[in-house]
Amino acid sequence: MVTPLGFIQSEEFEGEISSIADNSDDLKVEIGLLFLADTLAKTDLRFSARTDEEIERNAYIVQREVQERGLHPNLVNAAKQIPVSLEVARKYLRFVTEDI
Repeated sequence: MVTPLGFIQSEEFEGEISSIADNSDDLKVEIGLLFLADTLAKTDLRFSARTDEEIERNAYIVQREVQERGLHPNLVNAAKQIPVSLEVARKYLRFVTEDI
């Protein structure tokens, strides 16, 4: 089974971001920036993670904060997605700005 961060490191993901950039040449940077802004706007709950294992291991930080602040429990899943989405944005923006 391919993990979320594992997929981002795959050749298939490289092909996907290349396709998006090729089909959106005039807007390719803006697409990445809007994706990044959308990712950051979902919640202010954050934790660092560079691997899928770190995401699972550090999720308790968010779970504790959700409980302390009386927030909806679904925000834990949203926060766990942020490291993945930030890596998508980072890799996509790096790819589309290589030639700028």
